[in-house]
Amino acid sequence: MAERTGEQDPLLEYRRLLFATAYRMLGTVTDAEDVLQDAWLKWNDTDRSTVRRPEAYLVGTVPGGISAHRSSTCAGR
Repeated sequence: MAERTGEQDPLLEYRRLLFATAYRMLGTVTDAEDVLQDAWLKWNDTDRSTVRRPEAYLVGTVPGGISAHRSSTCAGR
């Protein structure tokens, strides 16, 4: 994990936006938190030097996380 000195991690900075987006699409706090966890994992594995706009990148991970979450939820039923 890359350390950022003197700056707040963009995932923390945009967490409210990411949560609100996921919550509006899924309708439950638990599901939205699951999607945020997936976004954190993806962000943690990303070479951040290649990301020009962290906010756009992170918001872009939410729909993919929702699709994966819905697929795994449906498969479990």
